[in-house]
Amino acid sequence: MDRNFLKNSQQFLDYLNHENNIEAPKEECFKRKRKTIEALTKYNDLKVAEVDSQYFGWIPNSWLERGLSSQAYGLLVLIVIHSAPVPYYQKQIAVIGNLAIRRLLGLNNANRKGKIDDLLYELELSEIITVHENFIELNREETSSYQGTGFTKVYASTVKKILEHIQGMKVLNILASYLALRSTIFENKTSGNLPVTMGSLQAWASGKVSLSPRVHSDNLKWLREHDILAWVEAIRNNAKHNSCFYYSELWDAESIMHEVLASLSSRILRLAS
Repeated sequence: MDRNFLKNSQQFLDYLNHENNIEAPKEECFKRKRKTIEALTKYNDLKVAEVDSQYFGWIPNSWLERGLSSQAYGLLVLIVIHSAPVPYYQKQIAVIGNLAIRRLLGLNNANRKGKIDDLLYELELSEIITVHENFIELNREETSSYQGTGFTKVYASTVKKILEHIQGMKVLNILASYLALRSTIFENKTSGNLPVTMGSLQAWASGKVSLSPRVHSDNLKWLREHDILAWVEAIRNNAKHNSCFYYSELWDAESIMHEVLASLSSRILRLAS
C-alpha cells in the first residue's frame, strides 16, 4: 500500500480543513484526527503476495438465486476454488471428492461422509454440478456467457486463510458469508471498479446464501477478528449515528481507504473513535 497516499490526497486535506473549522475543545479535535489517521493507515505496513490477487474461482450470480442451503453454498466455494478448465474434456472440473473435502474441513469422523454426500446431491439436484467417480463437473459456460447477470469471484488466498483458522462444518457457513460479501463487490477496472463493499449491504446479501442477517453478521465479525479481510469501521453522519463497515480483500486495502476518504470529505461519515 502506498504510504504517501494521505499526503497526496486532496480529499484528506479537505477533511482536515473541515475539522480545523469545527468549534470543539482542542484535545477532542486532536483525538478525532489521530483516530482517523490511525484508521486510514492501519494497512500501511501490510505485506501481501502478488499471487493473492491472481488465483480465484467464480460463481455465476444466477446460482445465488437457486435457494440452496448455506452449507451447500459454502461447499460450492470450496469446489470452484479447486476447479479449472480442462480442454481435453471441454469441461470445467474440480479434482476433489468427498474424502478430500472432509480433509480440507478437518473432519476426521467418517459419519460426516453422509452429510457431505447430501450437500453434493443438493448441488447436483440444482444442476450446478455433476458428480463423477473421480471428479466433479461444474455445469457452467465461460465467463463471457454471464455478461448480463454477472458472476462473483472468490479468492483462493482468502479461502486458504479461513481454513487455517477454523475447521469443521462451521467452515461452510463462514465460506457462505464470504461468498455473500463478495457478491456485493464489483471488479471491473474499465467500467466502474468498486472493490469495496459496505456492511449495510450485508443484511440483503445474507439472503442470497440462506443465512439469517444475525448469523451472517456474526460470521463477518469472525472474518474481521481473524484479519481475513481488510476493513474499516465508520459512523454515519445521520440522526442515528449508526456504525457501518467497509470491506475489501487484504491485497486491495488501498481501495478501501480511498472509498472511506471520499465519504469523509463529503461528510457522509466519520470514523469510529
